[in-house]
Amino acid sequence: MSTWICDGTLDDGTEYLEGGGKHFPQENEGTECIFCGLSLKDKMGYNHDNNGSINPIYSPETPEHNTINTVSPKKKTPKKQEKNYNWITIFLVLIGLFSVLGFVGGKLLVSGGFLGGNIPPYPDENTEETPTNTTTDTSPIPSLTVPSTPPIVKLIPYQNPKHGISINYPDNWEIQEQLMITTGELVTFFSPQTNSLNNVREKVIISVVDLSHNPRPISLNEYSEIMLKQIGETTHNKSIKPTPTTLSKRKAKTMTYSSILEENNVQIKETWTLYNNRAYIITHIVNKNTVSEWEATVNNMVKSFEIKQQ
Repeated sequence: MSTWICDGTLDDGTEYLEGGGKHFPQENEGTECIFCGLSLKDKMGYNHDNNGSINPIYSPETPEHNTINTVSPKKKTPKKQEKNYNWITIFLVLIGLFSVLGFVGGKLLVSGGFLGGNIPPYPDENTEETPTNTTTDTSPIPSLTVPSTPPIVKLIPYQNPKHGISINYPDNWEIQEQLMITTGELVTFFSPQTNSLNNVREKVIISVVDLSHNPRPISLNEYSEIMLKQIGETTHNKSIKPTPTTLSKRKAKTMTYSSILEENNVQIKETWTLYNNRAYIITHIVNKNTVSEWEATVNNMVKSFEIKQQ
């Protein structure tokens, strides 16, 4: 089956809001976009059979059009009428050609002085002749900046059966798996190194924190207060507050704040949820100068995150 490209919009230009809206172009092999879930049927108005061919969509309102995809034959034009159209076309082309030749010829006559193109105007007796500035302007002509086309990002799956998680990540990102007992960091995804100025590589960290040592099950709001206290102590920012969201189809909290990392100003976004006495946290760290470069990709990574039943 051939692949198709989805950018989060339908063929009529409207955004697929249910899937998060417009995103970077994604190459897909199945019938649904792995970024936003938009189906090929909804995007193109066609269904694909098993052989990759395109069949008409069934419509219960118009059953008379559902049996076969018919195309009305074009009405043949009599040969005599076709000849008339051909003569009209030739006549219009000749008129256009003569107009161009006349314009060019007139320019040549004027520039050659035949029509007085080189005759200077009579100077005014009461005014002095101003010398002509013959200095050539050697300033460089500004070049046009062509906006770069964002690359087509292909997401591939990552799974960790031991901790019961999975997530889709860009195939050109690096992975580092290392379980940190104190913080619960399990795996880190690093973006490609784009230039020497970007000292902090964008990264997405997945952490799993065991909460079974608590004497009683902790609620999402209680754990959010713990997260808020830790972040406030680290960044000395007491004004940030978590907002509700979802993670792996579960109630979650998210918070975005600024910090300093390796002498660089960074933006950090953390999203967390609770399940089966564990806290699942996704941390996105990005240089403030490159926030928009991978924002759509990271949002789709977070959207694809799943917690398996254990």
